Amino acid sequence: MRFAPLALGCLLLTACEFSMSSTTAVSAGTPEPAAPAASPMAGWSVQGAAHDAYAAEIDPQAPREGHATIRFHPTRDPEGGYGTYMTSLDAAPVRGRRAHAIIWVRTQGVTARGDVWLRAQGIDSPADGPGMGYASARLAPSADFTRYELFVDVPPDAAHLQLGVGIGGPGMLWLDGVRIEAL
Repeated sequence: MRFAPLALGCLLLTACEFSMSSTTAVSAGTPEPAAPAASPMAGWSVQGAAHDAYAAEIDPQAPREGHATIRFHPTRDPEGGYGTYMTSLDAAPVRGRRAHAIIWVRTQGVTARGDVWLRAQGIDSPADGPGMGYASARLAPSADFTRYELFVDVPPDAAHLQLGVGIGGPGMLWLDGVRIEAL
């Protein structure tokens, strides 16, 4: 399987070489959250309020440019809950610059919320929401692979740059050709 390169400034990484950063804190007496399902791309994970109702997997039956893609879909009725497949990167290479993300997404039967998003997060930014900078695009209910481009001005004190795709209900989406660069 081949994934398009991801570039941050002059640093070039493949999608499978991303490392995941987490700022989730668990206080004493709070049960540990359920471990997320294994991800088909290192550094990417299923998140969101209804994360346990969604899965991401390699799908050789929905190729783009001759190779398998990643399919993200509900595994049970999410009851309108949102799930996202995302990555979180150290913002250091893009601080004080504009981040540019390119991602190819295909959709089928997305009847509720469906989006692709890019955000800059501060060390104390809430896990959900716009953070320090945010860009998103709404996904069509059903469409062949479409190229989405997102831009975010990354503040000098940003801690993380996050990119994700998500749905809040039935349907499926596929992703491929992920690229992030500093302009």
